[in-house]
Amino acid sequence: MSVIIIYNRYSSEMQRPESCGDQERKVREYLQRNNIPTGEILVLKDEAESGTKEAREAYDQIVQKIARREPFLLAVDDQSRLSRGDNVKALIRDLVFAGGRFVSTGENIDTAQPGWELKVGIMELHNSLTIADTGRRVRRGQEGRVLDGNGSAGDFPYGYCSYYLDPNWQSASRRGPKPKKCIRILEEEARWVRRIFEWFIGGRSITWITRELNRLHVNKGHKSSRPGWHHYQVRRIVANPKYIGRWSWGRTRTIRDSRGRKRQIAAAREEIVVVERPELRIVDQDVWNNAQERLGRLMDAFGLKPQQKPRGPKVHYTQVYPKGPIGGLIFCGSCGARLVYQGGCRAVYYGCPKYRKGDGCRQMIRVPRQKALKVLVDFLRDVYRRHIEWMPEVVRAMEARLKELSARLPADIASKLAERDKLQREIGNLTSAIAESGTGSGTLTSALAQREARLVTVAQEVQEAEKLASVQVTMPDPSWIEGQIEHLDSLLGDDPLQTALVLRRLLGKVTAHAMPLIGKRRGYVRLQFTFSDWSAGMELLKGTVPGAVVLNGDTPGAVAERNISLDIGGPTRMDEWAPRIAEMRAQKMTWKEIGKITGLGTGNAHNAWKRWMEAQPKTPA
Repeated sequence: MSVIIIYNRYSSEMQRPESCGDQERKVREYLQRNNIPTGEILVLKDEAESGTKEAREAYDQIVQKIARREPFLLAVDDQSRLSRGDNVKALIRDLVFAGGRFVSTGENIDTAQPGWELKVGIMELHNSLTIADTGRRVRRGQEGRVLDGNGSAGDFPYGYCSYYLDPNWQSASRRGPKPKKCIRILEEEARWVRRIFEWFIGGRSITWITRELNRLHVNKGHKSSRPGWHHYQVRRIVANPKYIGRWSWGRTRTIRDSRGRKRQIAAAREEIVVVERPELRIVDQDVWNNAQERLGRLMDAFGLKPQQKPRGPKVHYTQVYPKGPIGGLIFCGSCGARLVYQGGCRAVYYGCPKYRKGDGCRQMIRVPRQKALKVLVDFLRDVYRRHIEWMPEVVRAMEARLKELSARLPADIASKLAERDKLQREIGNLTSAIAESGTGSGTLTSALAQREARLVTVAQEVQEAEKLASVQVTMPDPSWIEGQIEHLDSLLGDDPLQTALVLRRLLGKVTAHAMPLIGKRRGYVRLQFTFSDWSAGMELLKGTVPGAVVLNGDTPGAVAERNISLDIGGPTRMDEWAPRIAEMRAQKMTWKEIGKITGLGTGNAHNAWKRWMEAQPKTPA
């Protein structure tokens, strides 16, 4: 055996690069001291590479040589330099099988001596457990930093930055503990976080927000590894509770397979740490609540349900993000299907997909897009121009709801405070029981985690209730309402997306009915929906009072809610005169006289009579 491979490794950039040279020197001394022939020596090394990984360049060369059954002597300073994995014994066994030899100078292991299998196996187990124990101690230290006021464990998202507590941190030694860091809001990024939330609760899709951030060349922050924003990054921002000061840490932990590959899995509930940090809040509570409500609706529509295979969304994306102002708003009055886009010769129509496919619907209906939009927008504009007739009732109903809430809040706050005190006592008792038992049973730790999670929720509810109790709400004056109406009036004509969202909020579900006309293949269209003055008032007054006051609950009984019918088209003068023309002809009146009486002229009067008579049921001869 003429080839000797000396393998050296150190684990991280925090360690000395000179370590590989020191290891090589100790190995060469061992070989000389034990009279091991040193012919051709190949020195391989991996720098700043963990011993749990198999994907190491120099290590991979050794594995390939063993796979090719090339005999050589492999020498290391200690076995952990070669690998800390669970398969190192098998690798060394394969080396010996190929005619090779393994020497570990630190543990005095030599496969040329009997009993080496036991030594290698023991060191394999020891090195593997050392990694697991190191991970546990690192996690413990990071958890302590999170619990230590505003400490950082490298877990802050976009919108924040970390800073050293010690202003002289640069002069600290590289050895020993790292200087402590804290977290603060980075306003340059925080303003974009607020903008993202505003866009999202305003109805913009996550894809649209992503495109807009890229168009504006917004910086992605300290964790950016790929150019450009991506939709999953925006999705994480609008769902991250750290932006309201609720910081959780340790939701996942790392596991490794025998080859050192890593995977994140969910941590046990008792290992998760939740800390309230109100000084790090970026987004207001009302904005956060609205964002989570909309995110929940999107998850109901598009999210994968438990035990469900990936089969695409439950609904088409255009139902959530309409391409046009009335897209997805109108339904067939016969079968209930959502009307879909259908092109026409000169105009765009919406029609029933089931009728078109012959799928059980017999209502042939064609809703012209531009005419339907004009009818609906004109209706809303007329409603808001007549606001003086119904707005006082909405304001009185809102004042009554505010009064009711104000009377109920003290009792609600007292109830929440009592629940908070009870939870704190129970947490104290459970903590003492766990401490007395030493390790603590799974039942005790689970009960403790449940109460701690509930305590966080109750504390947040108390904070929101106290905030509501301190808010002084003033009803808007008529000039402010007029300004809001002017803004809404311009919005309905200029912004298609906002027009679509306003129509959906105010009109809900609009059904279309085909209204036949005698003697004609097609009649006209009637749109029907339920309209609430309360919803119209909330569209104007949202933002003037806390959302919890007016957005929850049903429409007050004092505020009108009525059924509306709007016609697109209608009977012509010829249609209206047709039955009377038939009566005139039955009385033997001439066409000239009929044309003069109706004002239709002789030809149009005759055509109206002909269509009417052809549509009448035939009497048997």
